[in-house]
Amino acid sequence: MIRASRPRTRGGVWRNLIAPVLLATPCAVACSDAAEVHQAMVFDSAGIRVTVSSAGAGTSMWTLVPEPQVTVGGEGLPGRVDGDHLFGRIGPGRLLPGGGFAVVDEMAQRVVLFHEDGSQRATFGGGGDGPGEFRVVTGLAGVAGDTLVAFDTVNRRATTFTADGQLVSLVPLETEPYSREGALLRGVGYVFRETWALVDASPGSFARDTVTLTLFDLDGRRIRQLARVPGLRFYGVGQRPVIMPFTPEPAFATGVALYHLSGDRFEYTVVDVDGTVTHIGRLDVEPAAATAGDMQSWHRWLRSQVPDDIPAAVLADLDRTFQAVPTPEALPALSDLLLDGDDNVWVGEYRPSWARGARRWYVFDPAHRLEATVMVPGHVRVLDVRGDHVLVAAGEDLVPVVQVMELGRGPDTLALPVNP
Repeated sequence: MIRASRPRTRGGVWRNLIAPVLLATPCAVACSDAAEVHQAMVFDSAGIRVTVSSAGAGTSMWTLVPEPQVTVGGEGLPGRVDGDHLFGRIGPGRLLPGGGFAVVDEMAQRVVLFHEDGSQRATFGGGGDGPGEFRVVTGLAGVAGDTLVAFDTVNRRATTFTADGQLVSLVPLETEPYSREGALLRGVGYVFRETWALVDASPGSFARDTVTLTLFDLDGRRIRQLARVPGLRFYGVGQRPVIMPFTPEPAFATGVALYHLSGDRFEYTVVDVDGTVTHIGRLDVEPAAATAGDMQSWHRWLRSQVPDDIPAAVLADLDRTFQAVPTPEALPALSDLLLDGDDNVWVGEYRPSWARGARRWYVFDPAHRLEATVMVPGHVRVLDVRGDHVLVAAGEDLVPVVQVMELGRGPDTLALPVNP
């Protein structure tokens, strides 16, 4: 077993955040820690089954065992190359059915593949337009066994490769060119019943007000639109489109069906391969109202990202822009969505970028009843879950690490410290 080593904190995140700072989305904790869910009620709404898990005592509390099973990528840990960090910025990751895992390095535009013990198995990709190269990898999914497919937004193609880093196939997708005003501002790909589903943004003056999930066959041909959901909401400040505060990115997952989060409500929607909505899983919890204090926290966080040497005129312009954004009516409810290897649906509550405390994940069983909640530290991002293993991105700032954690499903399991 590879022992964990605590990564060193580093500052200077402004250079990575200068582009999205005008598009930042704040939030406060959307869910009360006191509310747990246990009972479930099923009813029919216009032909769609709705399962509502109501507030009450008795929900199982799953935990992450404190000692990681594997840690790679940080200082003094396996995976470092010539003194450099293994990961520039951690993107999507997958636990492989045969053991091991794969992680996208978004800065290097490559996929790093590992054995189960954390030793490096292979790398695949790198920046470029040639076969096996990527411009922007925004999706990583499993196909068959340990074979993977990576979706490239800019090159508009799906690249299939083995866990040993060998290219299998390269399939162009019938999509529009990458454009801030066009249909693939940030496409994210999924595998759905031996076909490919790709999220793309609808054209418009603000390109991501609505997002569309489109189904492609394995030859890259567009089959049909599966779902159309609200995207990022914008507020116009002069000539600048600013993302409204408390606007979570649309989230999708695929397995035996397509799953997507439904706006600001505590619910997710299940869609069949023909685009028919078949089920809604819901928590009986209302989103909390946004307050002036929430907006002040957002402003303080944005100012904390500004470098000391920024010109005073630019700083004043940023302040005017942020102050002009109105307070939303409610805080967002949920933001992240994934399926584990047992078809349980994991839904993460939305957390502000500056939050340091634990974040709650809700786990629904395949019948869409709430089964458990999992508390995850604020600095940990869940990438994938398979069985009793959880793949996470951890570390802070410029020292990113990837860890495989053990999932404890019983009340006697030690809780992972929430503020390490």
